[in-house]
Amino acid sequence: MQLHDKPQCQQNEVAAISFLPMIDLNPSDINCVYSTLSFVQDIANRYSVTPVLTFDQPLFAKATLITQSEKSMSSIVLRLGDFHTQMSFLGSIGHLCTYISVATPDNPFVVIKKV
Repeated sequence: MQLHDKPQCQQNEVAAISFLPMIDLNPSDINCVYSTLSFVQDIANRYSVTPVLTFDQPLFAKATLITQSEKSMSSIVLRLGDFHTQMSFLGSIGHLCTYISVATPDNPFVVIKKV
């Protein structure tokens, strides 16, 4: 809309879009996580919606502690980020693969050995 008011602006200029920190604190600080959850809860209450937030694994653990201890934040739905969800799944598969099942023609039963 503003470009239509200014005919001298060129349309082919390179634009840079970046996200600025919402709270000027260390992201791994528990106060920063609490402030973020509180801010999101206030906005969600204003619009009568259920907030859904996605965190990476270390922040997810802190956010879970906060939402479980604070009754006012119990409606917040927390999600673990896709990367950490996949890594947790692959880690559990790797844990199961430490036990290898071997079936031989002589013994059709599965023998479980720890590698």
